[in-house]
Amino acid sequence: LVGAASTSDAAKFDIVGDVDLAWVGARDNWAVATSGYIGKWDTIFGGLRSYVLETTANREISIRWSVDGTAELVMTSTVGFVAPANGTMAPIGLRAFLDVDAGGANRAATFSTSMDQGASWQQLGDVVTTAGVTSIFNSTAPPTIGGHSGIIPVTGYHYQGWIRDSAGA
Repeated sequence: LVGAASTSDAAKFDIVGDVDLAWVGARDNWAVATSGYIGKWDTIFGGLRSYVLETTANREISIRWSVDGTAELVMTSTVGFVAPANGTMAPIGLRAFLDVDAGGANRAATFSTSMDQGASWQQLGDVVTTAGVTSIFNSTAPPTIGGHSGIIPVTGYHYQGWIRDSAGA
């Protein structure tokens, strides 16, 4: 079992517009209330928050981001996902896509899950739309999979993850 892993910040992770975050892996314990799966998010050093894929205690998927590196915005799926049974280490994929300017002066988030290690994705609940366009702060936090500072790390196996801009890069 592994905890978090990170790499150096690079231009390809400096996403300030639409972002697509995904994590595919297996956990040993889904009873943990909140976990961060993949992103650029540091709560220890001030002003280093960009974006992160998280789950809630109700097993909803959330995307959290900051426009200034400090203040946090969040959008959460309208329903929770069905997690594999604790101890089975069955793989699951969690994904969030944030559209910072979804038209009509709105922003929108789409949440998905995968039960086949990311080969296909099924939308989870409804697209969540909120008034107001937004942007994402370009922090120097290291891209991390399996957790971030200030939150319980994801223990288990991290099979794959991605951080993509709207062009899929």
